[in-house]
Amino acid sequence: MTTHHELQQFMAKHEFESVEDFQGLSLGYFTTHTDLVHKQREALDKKKAARVGIASDDKWTGDGFVEESESMVSNK
Repeated sequence: MTTHHELQQFMAKHEFESVEDFQGLSLGYFTTHTDLVHKQREALDKKKAARVGIASDDKWTGDGFVEESESMVSNK
């Protein structure tokens, strides 16, 4: 349980003079699950597009085995 003293410490740490100073500030960070899924998909697609590496097996040379192998990992 948060005590009155802890609330005062929090407010002092963040330079709030009253509860009204920070009331509602987090509302800009709330979103829907659908929006989060969409943003995650965009981020993953962007990350995959930026990857440099071997796109298909016919491009495999075997030279630099570790580097070529790592370039094909899909979760990087």
